[in-house]
Amino acid sequence: MVNLIIIVVLGVIIVLIIDAGQRLIRTILLARAPCQLVRALVLPDVCAGTCGPGQICGPIATRNYFFGLFGTQPAACGCIAAPGLGGGLGAGGGTGESEDQ
Repeated sequence: MVNLIIIVVLGVIIVLIIDAGQRLIRTILLARAPCQLVRALVLPDVCAGTCGPGQICGPIATRNYFFGLFGTQPAACGCIAAPGLGGGLGAGGGTGESEDQ
């Protein structure tokens, strides 16, 4: 009985390692590709890829992760304004140039 439990636990650990490894490799390979969803078998899906200046690759839609018990995960990805970088003419607006010229 103990041997069976050890085998099951080792099997789960191996599946998690393989899932994390394949997601890491796909994320690295997509580093220069357009923003897209990287799916994983067990771990939450992530967004990876490149976007224009002032934008990051992030979720534009989400869905439940394990029936909502562990929060949400991206369902679709796209280029969105980077928080703190402005991403355009938002609050405070302007071009970043001083008006005292």
